[in-house]
Amino acid sequence: MPTWSGPDGASGPGGPRAPFVGRDEEMSVLVGALTRRPALVVVSGEAGIGKTRLVRAAVTTPGVCRHAVVGSSRWARVPVPLGPLVEGLRHHAATLATLALPAVAGALRPWLPELCDVLPPDAGPPGDVDTARHRVLRAVREVVGALGDVVVVLEDVDRADDLTLELVGYLAADPPPGLGLVVTFRDDEQRTPLPDLIAHARAVHRATLRLGPLSVDGTRQLAASLTDAELLPDDVAEGLHERSGGVPLVVEELVGALADQGLLVGDDETVALRPGPSTVPEVVREAVLARARALSPQARRIVDVAAVLHRPTTVDVLAACASTTEESALEAIEEALRAGVLVEHGAEPGFRHPLAAEAVHDAVPRLRRIRLHARAADVLERLGAEPARVAPHRWHAGQLDAWAVAVERAAQEAVERGDDGRAARLLEDLLRHGPLPDDRWAETAVRLGRAAVRSIHTGPEVLDLLERATGLAGDRSDRGELHLAIALLRSQVDRDPQSRREHYLRAVDDLGDRPDLQAWAMVGLGEPTYPGRRPDETRRWLHRSLAAVPAVAAGPDRVFLWGKAAMVLVAMGDPAWRARVDDMVGTTGGVPAGRRETSAFESVAADAAYSGHHDLARDLIGAVPDAAASEAGPGIALRVRRTAAAIDYCTGRWDGLDRRLLVLARNAGAYPSVRVATDALRGSLALARGDLVRAERLLERAVRERDAADLRPIPAGALIRLLAARDRPADAFDLGRRVLDHARGSGLLAPAVRVLPFWVGTALRVGEADAAAAVVGDLARDLVGLDVPLARAAERHATGLVERGAREWERAAATLLEAATAYDRRGCRYEAAMTRELAGGCLLDAGDPGAPALLTAALDTYRTLGATWDEARAARTARSAGIAAPARHRGGRRGYGEELSPREQEVAALAAVGRTDREIARELHLSPRTVEKHVAAARRKLGAATRSALAHRLGVR
Repeated sequence: MPTWSGPDGASGPGGPRAPFVGRDEEMSVLVGALTRRPALVVVSGEAGIGKTRLVRAAVTTPGVCRHAVVGSSRWARVPVPLGPLVEGLRHHAATLATLALPAVAGALRPWLPELCDVLPPDAGPPGDVDTARHRVLRAVREVVGALGDVVVVLEDVDRADDLTLELVGYLAADPPPGLGLVVTFRDDEQRTPLPDLIAHARAVHRATLRLGPLSVDGTRQLAASLTDAELLPDDVAEGLHERSGGVPLVVEELVGALADQGLLVGDDETVALRPGPSTVPEVVREAVLARARALSPQARRIVDVAAVLHRPTTVDVLAACASTTEESALEAIEEALRAGVLVEHGAEPGFRHPLAAEAVHDAVPRLRRIRLHARAADVLERLGAEPARVAPHRWHAGQLDAWAVAVERAAQEAVERGDDGRAARLLEDLLRHGPLPDDRWAETAVRLGRAAVRSIHTGPEVLDLLERATGLAGDRSDRGELHLAIALLRSQVDRDPQSRREHYLRAVDDLGDRPDLQAWAMVGLGEPTYPGRRPDETRRWLHRSLAAVPAVAAGPDRVFLWGKAAMVLVAMGDPAWRARVDDMVGTTGGVPAGRRETSAFESVAADAAYSGHHDLARDLIGAVPDAAASEAGPGIALRVRRTAAAIDYCTGRWDGLDRRLLVLARNAGAYPSVRVATDALRGSLALARGDLVRAERLLERAVRERDAADLRPIPAGALIRLLAARDRPADAFDLGRRVLDHARGSGLLAPAVRVLPFWVGTALRVGEADAAAAVVGDLARDLVGLDVPLARAAERHATGLVERGAREWERAAATLLEAATAYDRRGCRYEAAMTRELAGGCLLDAGDPGAPALLTAALDTYRTLGATWDEARAARTARSAGIAAPARHRGGRRGYGEELSPREQEVAALAAVGRTDREIARELHLSPRTVEKHVAAARRKLGAATRSALAHRLGVR
């Protein structure tokens, strides 16, 4: 594989900061052409679009060529004759010294004095200038041909000298057999010298590539690599793509600038884009302004107007805002297009990307900028533009009264479109900056509260505005609605349940004439997570809310309230939830429509899934039409997808689940309940897949979340198993005890039984068998009369572990098989496999011939699920007893070359965080010797002499 001796691309001599991404199709075309020689490939595109990166990635691909001669005309202020070629050939002195070069190659001595030792003697002065030029071109061809398997890359030929351009035509017309010729040029400056030069090319294979901007997904990949984040949310990727236009260099500079300004923040998994003013990266600013400064005064005026308008606009609007005729405006626009300052977006001229517009906008003198914004607002308003487009111009013109009117209208239009997030942002701005009297201020705050609740647009600033409004609202109903909004939003941003409860109580007192909102506040008071709250008080508030429902108008509000109350009741095992679900289905005909009905169905489905009512949960979530979920807003749409994923996890439908959860995680940042559930499910899957480092990080984060008590048993059960495998049974015991104690105190018993058997297993390991028996007995009494579908399976599972601990092998096996059957009835394939594995182990110890069948059944399920961690453990048990347990992969040994294999990655990650070989062996069910071999292989491949160096190579701090 050749080394790259040329420049590293538009990011400068220091080289690009990010890897090559987003050009798979173009890469395939380029590599395909270069492997069919002689070949000619022309690559074009605007500055910063990634031409160098593409060519570099192709040329350095193993097997493409032996030698690469790379040069560029970009870095010379004045074009140097044959500059790119001279730049490229001088790096090949050692190779050329081994070749028998023809005499004509001596003509290159004046051009390459550093190669005088390897070039033949110069044949003497030619007869005339034309002969001299021809001799030099022949010399280049012979030298390049002598290299044999070679790719010559001449970059930025739009800036090249005439002799270099002549060389391109010469090589294209008569190429050496082994030559791959690649030329690149910028096509955004109206300088395209190549077509005539290569019209008579005789290359066997030709390809022409014009690089366009990256897609949103390509922008996501590039930005993720720059931030070291595994996940990049859709809104961040779309925002970066919109502002950068998908130009890779601009993406790089923008990401760097936003990070420096503290607007792009995150960790090693995901990032978020904070709102706030951002500056244009200096590289982008200078490039744009350099072109703008070269324009005529008329063209610069139109460009300034286009920058003020910010988005692509029709010629008539540009002309009106510039106070000129359309004919004059058109001439100026054409000049700006030729210069590459503006580009055509269909029939509307505008800037290539918003950053370019911002660069020009910021350079317009302040007083002139104010006048242009005022003129733009008047023109747009006269033409009937939407208020959201007019409002920013009124703001920049300092016309606050007119701005407030436009913002209020824009917010109302956003509400009517269902875009509550935008409405909330507009209303927040209006309350902060608008000249509003107190009565209108309070009325606007009520509207903000409604939009904020629907869109989960919250934060301390929004809460401060709503708190202030409670003292200004003269209408008691408005005041109650504000208190309700504050309580609902506080559940998203703070951990002060007492404050939340006080606002709910005030809402109940003030909303006597609004039974729908009053009942909603009662549901809020029925949250089971208030400290010191007894389950009977929770039930009292929930049943009180249901008693208020008949006073609510029939329709979506009733369905919503039934759903919110039933959501908690199902987790408490209160049988009353079933009648409410029947009411929901009867009222909607089984098909929810709109935000409130969709939210109700999803809420009940989620807690039904956590509680073990898997079939009902699937029916409820399956009844939500895709269109209804989308129309309900992004938050509810994500919740629907989260709940569907949770149901599939709980019932062992894991095909494609990892990918679905990854996409969910990417977009869950603004929605805490989705984010926590995604962490819990991804962590639980990671444990089953054997990715223990990721599993621990995700599971610990999910378990710490205080407001996810109904969900917590799922990640807690997985984390208990992981801690136990890592020889931390005391930590596992403490975690399980906390989860079970909280469940008994809050009454959320239906989901909590999931954690019981895993906790009992750790209790036995730490010598707390009596405590385990007591908790099992207490919990059994608590469950009497409750609707807890997993109770039987969990109790049999836990009891079987106790019997196993007492070495009552046959009795334990029978009990564990009862658990497996009970799990099967609920669709819990993973848990059923675990209990069959345990039962098989008990029969092995008892010498019972039924053991192989049970272990084989467990192994088959693990393989089907892709639960490699569990499969390795069960296979180890089977092999220790002489039972055949074939490996998962049977297609021959996979070769990974110098890349780490999946198992090497897994072992290296654990070694890098300080695990010993024996600890890793226990966790991954391997022998210490095997672990030692994997660590050694990883260190060799990564060039790490020590485990500390290995941690550094893997980015472990």
